[in-house]
Amino acid sequence: MLVQGNTSKAGQLLEQGLQLTWIADEPLAASVCLEALAWIAATDNRMSRAAVLAGAAEGLGRAVGSSSSVLFHNLQKYHDKCKQLTRKALGDREFETLLRKGNHLDLQEAVAFALGTDSSAEK
Repeated sequence: MLVQGNTSKAGQLLEQGLQLTWIADEPLAASVCLEALAWIAATDNRMSRAAVLAGAAEGLGRAVGSSSSVLFHNLQKYHDKCKQLTRKALGDREFETLLRKGNHLDLQEAVAFALGTDSSAEK
């Protein structure tokens, strides 16, 4: 749905999936959901949110031994485009600051941020 342009429905489904990853304590699956939510945020011009979500996806993926939050290589182009757009909109310094904030979120904090129950990481 995301590739087809239905970001609203894709976002709803990803948020549902993210809730399940938290219940199941599955950080790698959560990182995939967070990554896609970052793409949606960038598409919707919510660049600060996109940077934090991308950082959270990277951090959770790394915490479980994955070298990337992009597990399916055919999706790498979306990851790259998201980071490029976000960095360009925010500037290098702000982008890196928000990416680091996301990197430091644990699973519960990342899910709370993504679901809108905690926006402190964006500040």
